[in-house]
Amino acid sequence: MRKPQGKRARALFVALLTIFAALSVFGAPAANAEAGLPIWTDVPDGAIYIADIDWAFEQGFVLGLADAGDNERLASPDRPLSRIEAVTILHRMAGSPAPTAAHTFTDTDEPGLEFGQDAVSWAVEEGVVLGRTGTEFAPRASITRAALVALLHRLAGSPAAGETTFPDMDDPSVAWARGHVAWAAENGITKGNGGMFLPMDVTNRAEMAIFARRFAPTLDIPTDVTPRAAVALDFTGLEPLGENAVYEGWLIIDGAPVSTGRFSIDDAGAVQPEGAQPTLINAAAATTVVVTIEPAVDPDPAPAATHVLAGDVAAGAATLAVNHAAALGTDFATAAGKYVLATPTTSDTTDEFSGVWFIDMDMGATQQGLTLPTLPAGWEYEGWAVLDGTPLSTGRFTDPGAADLAAPFSGTDGSGPPFPGEDFVANAPDGVTFPVDLRGATVEISVEPEPDDGPAPFAIKPLVATVPDGIDADVVQTMGAGPALPAGTATIG
Repeated sequence: MRKPQGKRARALFVALLTIFAALSVFGAPAANAEAGLPIWTDVPDGAIYIADIDWAFEQGFVLGLADAGDNERLASPDRPLSRIEAVTILHRMAGSPAPTAAHTFTDTDEPGLEFGQDAVSWAVEEGVVLGRTGTEFAPRASITRAALVALLHRLAGSPAAGETTFPDMDDPSVAWARGHVAWAAENGITKGNGGMFLPMDVTNRAEMAIFARRFAPTLDIPTDVTPRAAVALDFTGLEPLGENAVYEGWLIIDGAPVSTGRFSIDDAGAVQPEGAQPTLINAAAATTVVVTIEPAVDPDPAPAATHVLAGDVAAGAATLAVNHAAALGTDFATAAGKYVLATPTTSDTTDEFSGVWFIDMDMGATQQGLTLPTLPAGWEYEGWAVLDGTPLSTGRFTDPGAADLAAPFSGTDGSGPPFPGEDFVANAPDGVTFPVDLRGATVEISVEPEPDDGPAPFAIKPLVATVPDGIDADVVQTMGAGPALPAGTATIG
């Protein structure tokens, strides 16, 4: 069978894609809808075939089925392609010639199959199909991957090919398809699945879109497609995470989170995407943008509880802030703190400047020294003493009116007050010698993701103070507001 040329070839390929006009992919952003792309409503976000379906639609090959909205369509990507649809594709590819005689199959006369009668008769005359028996064609049966590749190979003119390298093509039952599959692999039309071709698997309509777009250059049809929306993120004050965590962006669409992709922040504060970024389909419907901190190895596709920034979408953009209700919900404007240098867990009187406790003793009795808002799930406070650039943790806590969760550096001669703080007198980390003199050091209260992303303070620091030189131990000092909170913008376009 000769290879179609020019307008005829294009008409044949239009016929191919018209057969799967019900293909769908999920929702398209408004900008792309205006450019001609519909909002597909029945394909998961990030599906690998979105661009293939969009390409077919932009070329005018696929219309889909109307759904609820003016620009919403169904694609039915998982619906199998039938044998009579496949033969009709071939017939239209050939220009829909009238057959000279009717076929003799007795199972294609059912209601609803009228569209394919001439196609089946033509296919029999041309030797394209033989049927399952002399009287049985099985028109409603699904077409396999091997059979579909055979159709495309014949449309291309059945050029010679080498040997297929897919192990499952060694099965004698699919020997007839080896040449077709070898040609398809050589020309990039199929890449297999996990090293196999799966010749007898049913072909669904999404796979047809993928095969068709890869096949398009054979007929000199361009494969370019208008890209779907992307979310551009820009931040100030957001710092690199430790090796155990990454950032991830999310759009809230119809109340459900849709990932915009994982990313890291480099030392210059720039966003660096991590791995493949998902295709965004219905981004125009997003109401909120949220940035979370996720485990670097994360089997859970849902957002973690550590929402660091969020903002409402308006006119395709969002201003991201820590105090948004979908993030931490506070700007820490009411945070206040006091501290003293002291080492109550050791009897040594020469190391009084080697501990810091977030307490207030102005009224004569030891009292709570920190005033902090309650944090949402996924976050904890942590105290720090930063000495010559080295951060030393005083411990994590959720309640500023109670002891923190650990005391790895404290002594054993006594107990500290029931508030956050630490003596740095035992178990010194590498590179540090205890006791230390914290005069001139920085003390901080940070907000940390849980689980922790690394050994350094996170970027959100509600309270900070530089310990004055020359102060005495057990003298209450006041903390001030920390650096500006991280912020950002998200642009959907």
